[in-house]
Amino acid sequence: MPRINKEKLNELLKVIPDISQEERVYLMKEFEKSLVDGLSEYKFEEKVKQLLNNRKDIIDDFELRKVKEKISEEFKKDK
Repeated sequence: MPRINKEKLNELLKVIPDISQEERVYLMKEFEKSLVDGLSEYKFEEKVKQLLNNRKDIIDDFELRKVKEKISEEFKKDK
């Protein structure tokens, strides 16, 4: 099962033009626990659902969907 490490996730987030530095740092912190052993596709999808339901965070749904698209592409490449 493919996994994404901390460096790879940060690299992927940097190339998404709609994500600010502050939002990238926020997302890295949100995924921090899952990145210890590498972020699995399941854990990624689970966390995105939580973030989409959180109306008080700094990232909006449009940006989060862009993140989901980019990271999902990476998981598909590794299959």
